[in-house]
Parts: sequence; structure tokens; C-alpha cells
Amino acid sequence: MSREVAVHVEGVSKKFCRQLRQSVVYAAADSARELLSLPIPRQRLRSGEFWAVRDAEFELYRGECLGLIGANGAGKSTVLKMLNGILRPDTGRIRLRGRVGALIEVGAGFHPMLTGRENVYVNGAILGMSQRELEKKFDSIVGFSGLSQEALDAPVKTYSSGMHVRLGFAVAAHSDPQILLVDEVLSVGDLEFVGRCRRYISQLLAGGAAIIFVTHRLHEVELMCERAMLMRDGEIVMQGPARSVVDTYRAGDEGADGARPLNATWGVEGGTAPHIKRLRVLDASGAEPETFEVGSWALLEIELERLGPDFEGELFFGLSCVDRRLVTAAAAVPWGTVARLAPQGTLRCRIRLMAIPDEYQLYVRVHGDREFDYLDQATSRSFQIVPGGKGAPYLPGGTRAEALLELHVDGE
Repeated sequence: MSREVAVHVEGVSKKFCRQLRQSVVYAAADSARELLSLPIPRQRLRSGEFWAVRDAEFELYRGECLGLIGANGAGKSTVLKMLNGILRPDTGRIRLRGRVGALIEVGAGFHPMLTGRENVYVNGAILGMSQRELEKKFDSIVGFSGLSQEALDAPVKTYSSGMHVRLGFAVAAHSDPQILLVDEVLSVGDLEFVGRCRRYISQLLAGGAAIIFVTHRLHEVELMCERAMLMRDGEIVMQGPARSVVDTYRAGDEGADGARPLNATWGVEGGTAPHIKRLRVLDASGAEPETFEVGSWALLEIELERLGPDFEGELFFGLSCVDRRLVTAAAAVPWGTVARLAPQGTLRCRIRLMAIPDEYQLYVRVHGDREFDYLDQATSRSFQIVPGGKGAPYLPGGTRAEALLELHVDGE
């Protein structure tokens, strides 16, 4: 059975002018040509112009999350702004089927002098919500954002970036979007709120929504997205399975914010990054069982090489469903702590597996000095988390997205 297309982008290009004065002149000339029904030179560049996006073509299906990655300036945000109608493409065609919700820039759609309460109504109206709909959902929006009443009644100009994102995403989430556009702004939210947003995204996907996810956090693209696109200098240079596209991005030098190749030189003694030899998930007897009960404790045994103390990174733990629809961060342990507690190359941790029954894998990654970058990883064999007996922890919601992990590093 064919899948329904939610977003169709065909031959879309967008150009900008580097000089403001020249840009104003071009805009006036184009407006005059439009009024006189004269052709506008959209296919060629004029002096001082450049292509921000060039000949972009892709489709997004309902129930699919598409990752959009690339270095800063590659054209990712410009694509989202054209999809959201903020910018008009110079060439090509965009077809959208369904209500669009977007969180593209911190504070976008908010008036700084209005209170958070007032901006809920303003931003909701921009997203196509009626007054009655906003009044009905207002308490739920505020609850989702987690903002206090004092913050809600304060001018938005007093908000931090994280507070902007909380309120903006809460409004977008309650607009019931069939197409959701999310830019890197979620990276400024705290862990609890980001987890709430991930759970919401999982629910949207299950309901048939289509999502485009722009981020530099490549591990999230791998585990949340079925497909990904890599952009470079305004062009889509690769589309395909998320893991393949991310690996291609990591293998190249993408500039200031691009990922270094795996095991690249990071100024560590010996010239190589730390390496994970093996990861095992054990029970109290030291065996590797196929099942764990909800809320039970597991022992992680991580064998490491090249434990140079000068490495400025961290060991990152996570839990993912085998179908890769969910990633739940457990903890990040600074490398100095790892080197101190595992001088012989073996680190042992205890993790409490609080997750909705399903099939999972644990993964461990060596992250460098930039969180979206990683140098090595290991994944455990898959195991089932099954319902516990009487007195077992209760997990509300009935969704895998409620998964949590509690980490204890031996020796700390």
C-alpha cells in the first residue's frame, strides 16, 4: 500500500543578496516588474546575490520523521522557512497537505512587550487556532510549557531562551499539526522538557503526522528518524536511511560545526580518541539475560581502550527501542571521572531499567568536546523489558516514550 505524501518539494531554490542596500533596490525593482506584469529574473543571480538553497527536491510521508543535517549555512533553516511560508521560493513548487506547526527560531511569533499569556493567543492565532480553541486548550498549553504563573504574566522580553522554547513548543504542540517543522531550538531546553517534547513527537508520528527535524545532534537523527537529508552549500547532496546519511556526514570535514571522522585526532596523548571494545548488560549473577523486569537493575560492563586523561569529552549512555523510534538519554559521565574509575580499562555501572515493556538496546558513546559529535560507540545485544510482578513501579501513559534510566557509576 502506497504511503500518503504530506510534503512535496520540487526544484525549489532561494537566493539572497549579501548587501542590504542592494537587496532593497532589487526588491523594489521586482515589485515594480510584478505590477507591470513583466518577467522577474528568478533563474539567474544578479550582482551580490547567492543561492541559499538550490534545486531542492524531496518528499515527506505521513508518519515519517525526516532528519535534515549539514553545517551552519548549508540552507537547512531556509528550507524550513519556505515550507512554513515565511519565505517565498524564487523557483520551484512546494505542496503541503495538512496544518503546519513550526518551531524554527527562539521567540519567533512572540511580541517582546506582551506577556506570555497574551503571546499564547497571538502565537496560536498565527498557527491558525481559533479563540475558542485557544481558550479550551490554554491550561493544557501552560501545563506543557511548565512556566509558573509569575512567568506567564511577565513580558516575554524577560524570558530566557529556554522559556521562549517551552512556550513556543507548547503552543505549536496544541495546534494539532499534521506537519511539524522543528529546528535546533530544542537544544536550549532542559532535559525534562526535551524529554516531554520527544514523547509528544513520538505520539504525533503514531498519529500519522509528518515531521522535519533539523539538528546537529546526530545521534538523535539516527534514532528518531527513518530517513535523513544532508545539505551542503545550499544543495541536498544525499538522501537515504538516517544511519547512512549520518555516517557520510561524519566521514567528511563539514566546517566549524561538522563532525570529525570516527577516531580522529583530538589532541589526546597518542593521537587517537578513546575506544569502546565491548559493552555488556548483565544481571546480578553476571549473565547476559534476554529479559529484565520493569524497574530492575542491570550491570553495565564497559571495556575501554586508550584512556588518556587529557581527553576532554564524556561517556554518554542511552536506551533505544530496537525499531529506533525512541532514544532516552541516561547520563553523561565526564571523561576525567571515567579515567579515574577505570584505570585498568573496565568501567562498571548500575542502571535501573524504567521503561514500558518492549525490545530495547543500550548504547554507549564517546562524545568529544561538541555534544553533537561522537567518536566511537558500542551497542549491547537486544533484550526485552517485561512487566514486573506485584509492587513493580508504575509507568503512566502506556507509551514507550515514558522510558527513563537511573545511572550509578561504581566508585562514585
